[in-house]
Amino acid sequence: MSFQKDLFSPKPLLFLDNVTRSFTFPQVTNVLSEVTLEVVPGECVALVGASGEGKSTLLHLAAGLDLPTTGKVYVKGSEVTKENAPLLRQKHIGFVYQAFHLIEDLSLIDNVTLPLKISGNFDPIASIQAAKKLLSNVGLLHRIHYPIRLLSGGEKQRAAVARALITDPCLILADEPTGNLDKKSSEEVFELILSSRSDQRAVVVATHSEALANRCDRIFDLSKLKPVCS
Repeated sequence: MSFQKDLFSPKPLLFLDNVTRSFTFPQVTNVLSEVTLEVVPGECVALVGASGEGKSTLLHLAAGLDLPTTGKVYVKGSEVTKENAPLLRQKHIGFVYQAFHLIEDLSLIDNVTLPLKISGNFDPIASIQAAKKLLSNVGLLHRIHYPIRLLSGGEKQRAAVARALITDPCLILADEPTGNLDKKSSEEVFELILSSRSDQRAVVVATHSEALANRCDRIFDLSKLKPVCS
């Protein structure tokens, strides 16, 4: 395809091809303008830039939660369209939100396994075992039956990371995942997100923190509309 550089280059898990996203109310505004970005397996890319420069918009386009005004978005080689976006999210993408977006009255284990239930891939034994392993990895196995409302902010975000990983996605998208956390919790959650990348998985994280961005493999500075090496 057009985004494969040569036979020896890894195929991007995420490719934004000359993407523009415009909004027309109250006036025409280009939040993103002709942005091209490739993300390959094994790397963590930090999105940086001032508020309003399009970090969240870019992540929403990458997840198929929004569509570009012009240009194309590919996830694992497939162009993201209105029709296939839900399936691509279900199969390939884990999203970590700043505000957690967990269901407060459900238990921790039920929140983590919810994506499997929604996709129809829930197995009563295998899914619970997978969730327990993830919760152990994020240090929350002892809270497994707690309702979400009883967890701290840091615990909620670690739970959100586990939920994002439960479907074994190839792409983790994180939108200001430490924005609501104290310094210690921020470092713990960011380390979990960084450690989730592998030779089959990439991470894209939007952050205002220069210190956290510098821990990523690469920085994509939206204020300059070009990648900057960290």
